Amino acid sequence: MRRLATNLHNLGLDIFLDEWEIGPGDVLVHRLDEGLLRSRTGVLVVSPAALARPWVQNEYAAMMTRAVAGQQRLIPVLLADAEMPPLLATRLYIDFRHADGPVYTEKVLELARALRGERPGPPLRPDQVQPPPGTGFRAEGPLHYRLQVDRHTVHLLGGPAAVQQPAHALDATLEQRLWELEQARHRTSPDDPILLRGHGGAGLDALLEQIGDHLGRAFLAGPVAEALSAAVAEATRLNCPLVLSVDIQDEALAALP
Repeated sequence: MRRLATNLHNLGLDIFLDEWEIGPGDVLVHRLDEGLLRSRTGVLVVSPAALARPWVQNEYAAMMTRAVAGQQRLIPVLLADAEMPPLLATRLYIDFRHADGPVYTEKVLELARALRGERPGPPLRPDQVQPPPGTGFRAEGPLHYRLQVDRHTVHLLGGPAAVQQPAHALDATLEQRLWELEQARHRTSPDDPILLRGHGGAGLDALLEQIGDHLGRAFLAGPVAEALSAAVAEATRLNCPLVLSVDIQDEALAALP
């Protein structure tokens, strides 16, 4: 209860807790009466031990009397399984049983909103139409795959089963295209011509497309390509993103575009 009061105080609410408000020389009953009279809302923390205490029973009776008269709100906070008095059981409670971590935080915020008189209200309006309950259409979280590549083997991890295939050697044509790309990267001026030999390319985009085509044949043709195509089809069916990470385990390959 002390921690709950502190959390509510830290959220900007004015809290009357007897140990904060009653000091040496005060008349206990008078200070409690003052707290009950000044409070817009009474929070009753419910547990078997609390309900068995005579002071809590009397404070509950006073709060319920004022609540029935419309002079105060009464919010039960259920801390542990307990048989609530019939009148108290008619009021909606906030369930703190087994609340821990983020769940506890959300329950404290829920109580704070109730103490401020805020209603839950409808959910925020989305920017798109949502499918009805029970639909076969599901917006899933991302599908995560990892492509692991070295000079000899290509692995695709993350699907129903790992898929692997041998990697093919980089041919002389690809080596030539990579050289041309390196020359293009070191042009002294954007107006310098790009040297493209023997493949009818129209510029850097065409060069990059040809390099991509060669790399695809070297590392992705075969079972890995089929598994990737199946992954794309599954992501499309589930209406979710497909996240593909590439793990290059060879320094020379890591330098490829």
